[in-house]
Amino acid sequence: MSARSALAIALLFSTCIAQAQVSLGIKAGIQHSSIITNNRTDNTSAIIEGSKVGFLAGGFARINISRAFCIQPDLLYTSRRGYLTGVADGDLSIQAAELSVNFMFCYEGFFMSAGPGLSYGLHAKYLPMGSQAKTDLYSQGNTDGKGLLRRAELGANGLMGYLFPGGLVVAANFSPGLTNIHNKPGRDIKVNTKMLGLSVGYLFGKKEK
Repeated sequence: MSARSALAIALLFSTCIAQAQVSLGIKAGIQHSSIITNNRTDNTSAIIEGSKVGFLAGGFARINISRAFCIQPDLLYTSRRGYLTGVADGDLSIQAAELSVNFMFCYEGFFMSAGPGLSYGLHAKYLPMGSQAKTDLYSQGNTDGKGLLRRAELGANGLMGYLFPGGLVVAANFSPGLTNIHNKPGRDIKVNTKMLGLSVGYLFGKKEK
């Protein structure tokens, strides 16, 4: 693609965004999270299941390109809580800021979307069973003094739900992590996350008719 063609496409996209109707919203909900750790060296694995319910809260913008298609960026604060089993039993709590961009198809209030997401970890506290000393896995956990986990994680996001005429929004989302967040990616240890959540929100501004 030539630079002139790329510029023309960018200008066309910018024009569509400028003419689109933009509405802002807020939402909050609960989520079940899992962190799966696989060690291919000795074929061991551990699963941190979200037996303790976490939450999500934040805002979103709905950019209506047409009646059937819109773009929805979400900026959320999420809390993932679970119990580690399989290697060293204990509680794990992770707080993160998550940004996703959803390409959404809408029909008569129903919507379905998919898109990329980026998560940045703020805190990751691990409490072993029978201990009162918590470990911050972003700054501790490795023998070299570095954190066991990486803060940044690229992922995907799927969202579906219903927008009521008054502005109430109910939705379910599935967000699997796609990159290895273990802090030594050269080794045969792979750590991934996935979240399944339910949320309720409100969309301000002009509603769909």
